[in-house]
Amino acid sequence: MTAKELLKPRFEVIADYPCSILDIGEVFMTYETGMVYATENDKISALDYPHLFRKIDWWEHRKEEDMPKKLKSLASKDNVDFDLEKEEVFHIIEWDMNGMMGFLNIEKREVCDLEIFSPEYGYIPVD
Repeated sequence: MTAKELLKPRFEVIADYPCSILDIGEVFMTYETGMVYATENDKISALDYPHLFRKIDWWEHRKEEDMPKKLKSLASKDNVDFDLEKEEVFHIIEWDMNGMMGFLNIEKREVCDLEIFSPEYGYIPVD
């Protein structure tokens, strides 16, 4: 998958909706407008129902084959003005899907741990 595809907002159903169009635990992408679905009579926005839908991180509920080969960090101590273009690119050799870690060097156990930072300071995929 491309970085753009991986970064599209996705949501997980965390409670039953009265019309039960989705099952608890189901993961879905919204339309560009943020709507879960829209008909002439009914429109459901995932953002309007935080008690029903949880926005998930780009890496949650992914298969290993969907994971990117390159990441950039959003947490930078060297880049004072923070320019994503100037950030180092981490090349992933292999993914550990149980620990949600991308190995940079297996012998040295160097990893990009996707769960260690909150999303705003975590890693994002790049092409």
